[in-house]
Amino acid sequence: MIDQNACGQYFPRKKEIMIDPSLCDQQQYGTFCHEIIEAFAEVYELEGLSKDHHDIVVLGEALHALLRDNPGILPK
Repeated sequence: MIDQNACGQYFPRKKEIMIDPSLCDQQQYGTFCHEIIEAFAEVYELEGLSKDHHDIVVLGEALHALLRDNPGILPK
């Protein structure tokens, strides 16, 4: 990762998300959800979302909680 202080990072040119492997599983999962929201904001040009990182944090946490608390929500 380029930013050593970040838990994860989205690389738009590569269309790749990197997660710090030293994080525990739940932190990695939460960080992945956060980075997915970052990627959505970039790919779909959601400028308002891109400018307000707090909104990205909140949506990432909400997505993580939804998926964590409802393990059967996605088909296998």
